[in-house]
Amino acid sequence: MLAELARVYWYTVEFGLVNQPDGLRIYGSGILSSSAETRFALEDSSPHRVRFALPRVMRTRYRIDDFQEVYFVLDNLTQLLDLAQIDFMPVYGQIAGLPALDPGELAAGDQIIRQGTGAYHRGRQTPRPASARQPMADAGGPRSFFLRAIRHDGGDRGRHHTR
Repeated sequence: MLAELARVYWYTVEFGLVNQPDGLRIYGSGILSSSAETRFALEDSSPHRVRFALPRVMRTRYRIDDFQEVYFVLDNLTQLLDLAQIDFMPVYGQIAGLPALDPGELAAGDQIIRQGTGAYHRGRQTPRPASARQPMADAGGPRSFFLRAIRHDGGDRGRHHTR
C-alpha cells in the first residue's frame, strides 16, 4: 500500500505537471530542482504526458535515477488539493491484483496528452535492480518504511541528470 501512495507523491509533489490555458506548466519540486529536467519535462519529445488518473498513477513505477519516462498532467491544481480528501481504500481495491506498470509503459484507457518517442530512455536502457522487485520489510518505523518505499519503487541509486 505504501508503494502505491509513494507513487502518488512522486508523480505529483515531485514530478507533476498541470495543464494551463497557455500550455503545460511544472508544479513538481523534483522537476524544478533541475534545469535539465525542466526542459526535458516540457520540451523534449521523449517522455509521455498522460492525463492524471489516480488508479493509473498508483500502478506506475517511477525512475529515481534519471529523467521520468512519463509525466502525469493535472487539469488544474484543485485536483492536487482534492487528493488530500480522497479515501484511498476504494482505489486500492480497484487496483488490487493488477500488475504494476513500468515507467514508460502506456496503458489501455490512458488519456494521452502527448505520446513520447521514448528515444532518450531507449538509448540508456538499464535493467531494473532486483531490489525493485522484492517485497519490503517493515523495519525502522513509518518514516523509514516510506523512504524505502520510494527507493524500492525506482531503485536505490541517486538521480543523475546527465544527457
